[in-house]
Amino acid sequence: GFSFGGAASSELAYVLGESAEGASQLWIYKHQFKPARVRFTDDKQVAWDVHFSDYSSQAAGEWFPRQVLVHKGAEPVLRMTTLKGDPKPKLPDALF
Repeated sequence: GFSFGGAASSELAYVLGESAEGASQLWIYKHQFKPARVRFTDDKQVAWDVHFSDYSSQAAGEWFPRQVLVHKGAEPVLRMTTLKGDPKPKLPDALF
């Protein structure tokens, strides 16, 4: 595994994929077995890096991360923070 999350909140993660620069990878938190990070390069050779963190927040419980951070190359392009989540939403039958 690899250490992930910085000095303040270091977690171990399994890394699936090649270690070469620009290779696609899926990082899985070792103790939670939930996605930690996805790295890939698109067909235009742009590197993407998506981080998932804080699966223990009151907003989403343990089933969805509180934060999702997306980087396109070295530039942050999206930061999502979960404020409230419902693991069993009521969906109309007409949707299916």
